[in-house]
Amino acid sequence: MVAVPVLCLAAFGGVVTLIPQAGPPAAADAAATAAALERAARAQGVCYGWRLLPHREPRKQSEAISVGSSAGAGVSVRTAPGCSRWLELIAELNTGARHHKVLLRLVDWRTDEHRVRGGPPPDGLRIGAVGLTDEIFLDDTGAGILRAVRALPLIAAEKGIAEPISAESVPPAALRPLPPVGNDVWRSHRQVLVPALLLFGLATVSAVVAVRDFRRRRR
Repeated sequence: MVAVPVLCLAAFGGVVTLIPQAGPPAAADAAATAAALERAARAQGVCYGWRLLPHREPRKQSEAISVGSSAGAGVSVRTAPGCSRWLELIAELNTGARHHKVLLRLVDWRTDEHRVRGGPPPDGLRIGAVGLTDEIFLDDTGAGILRAVRALPLIAAEKGIAEPISAESVPPAALRPLPPVGNDVWRSHRQVLVPALLLFGLATVSAVVAVRDFRRRRR
């Protein structure tokens, strides 16, 4: 069996400061993210999930602020049925008196045979490799973790854990329709061409009327 490496979200520099809005994501956004992860899980054979935790005091277990996975919003990927292989993004939130912090600790993972947690990976992939930066957490931690967890299928493909998602796995509603067949020049200059054609038509009619009037007078 191929060993699965631990993935570390190191691109965020460990701690992101100054979080003005700290809390769980909107229910509709969490449900939409779970649906997107479910499509990726079906295509790749790997389950995905997220866990947003409050800052934990030593020797004290805290309940998660938000949990979700490809099995649904509110469902932990660790206990989801049929998920023998999974990746989970974990973010720890500290809402102190001075400022807020978000610590992206690691990506927890499991293979068919064993599970490994924590520790710096030997070849951890920076999540910035898929275009994410710490700015996604600056406005809303709940929305930020949903944006980050959507990158897990890309990370899995990048690390060779799963196959890349093919275009066929994307639902038709998510595909942008092609532009209608036609002349690109006409579409891009329509606002200019239409008035010009109208003026040309009026000028032509005026010229015809003027010629007829001139001939009538000569008679």
